[in-house]
Amino acid sequence: FRTDDRGVYRIFGLPAGRYKVAVGQDVRLGALGGGRPRRPYRQTFHPDAADSSQAAIVEVLEGGETSGIDITVGSILEGHTASGRIIDGRTEQPLANVRLGVASRMENRDYGYLPVRSLSSSRGEFKIEGLPPGRYSLVIAPQGENDRFADPVLFEVLDRDVENLIIKTSKGASLTGVVVLEGSNDKALLARLYRLRLNVYVQGGPPEFSTWRATAINPDGSFRLTGLPPGVATVNTLSSDHQPVKDFVVLHTEREGVRASQGIELKAHGDTNGLRVFVAHGTGVIRGEVIFVNGTSTPGSRLMAQLTRVGETVGLRAAEVDARGHFAVEGMPAGTYWLQIHGYIPGARNQFARQQVNVVDAVVTEVTITLDLNPMPGSKP
Repeated sequence: FRTDDRGVYRIFGLPAGRYKVAVGQDVRLGALGGGRPRRPYRQTFHPDAADSSQAAIVEVLEGGETSGIDITVGSILEGHTASGRIIDGRTEQPLANVRLGVASRMENRDYGYLPVRSLSSSRGEFKIEGLPPGRYSLVIAPQGENDRFADPVLFEVLDRDVENLIIKTSKGASLTGVVVLEGSNDKALLARLYRLRLNVYVQGGPPEFSTWRATAINPDGSFRLTGLPPGVATVNTLSSDHQPVKDFVVLHTEREGVRASQGIELKAHGDTNGLRVFVAHGTGVIRGEVIFVNGTSTPGSRLMAQLTRVGETVGLRAAEVDARGHFAVEGMPAGTYWLQIHGYIPGARNQFARQQVNVVDAVVTEVTITLDLNPMPGSKP
């Protein structure tokens, strides 16, 4: 959320609960956001606390408005520069016009990739400005048909600029296949489907090798991804203009007639062909309420409602259960599903329930599901 030119902010649609409100940059996360990083303020919690443990708790009531949550910001974080060269790992020749991506790191994981709006020069040189103190991961950003891949380069910004970083590239893996619309030959639906983008997650060995990639679907349903790291690829979502699509859902993937329920293995420098991604169009809605027995949802609870086709093991869609126990799952294809409620409730012995539901196209199905938080020993949820 952003403030206006007077420093005033409003946040809408919050579930009832207890919150801590902060502004500014957590130095542990480094620079987050898009484009060239601006010089951010040091993170400060309402009213003027530098540490979250000293933050005042803000109570939000259902249907209410909480005002006067003012924050006095801390100091501006000083930014530094990271620079170096990108070279071909085999020939050691510089690579020009390569776009970089930077991710902040915390607890050996990447958080919030920051696309850098500049390319490497004709001599392969790059410079990233405005980085506050923190730990970072430097990678090649997805760029058209670029087939180059590089191991992430980890570095840390302390109180000065970082120089002489070297990124060595090699040929990445590729993934080629076709998107299939299950149960329909409707030309209008196919035309809409083929204007979407397919999102692929590649889980590498070390966490820093994992990445999200997206590719356009061609008018004939085919797609191709290049420059991928080695690992296990999972095709799981569709998007349009970087936003999730509600009425198309990925059902499963196959290769050579075999379900790829555990993902597709990508080998270093290898080409993987023949992937078939099965997609369904759905307009059904499941709207429901969780009834708590032998207890209640408490602050700190988080529950999800997930729908899985009967006979399948991978959930198609999920939605969060709000503080009132309500949820809605949209864009479901017609069929019979297991509705599963799972998550975390402090102090509850059981945090899982399921029941079968039927989904009908263009129909809102109302359901009620009971979650017994303290079942008798030996009983099944």
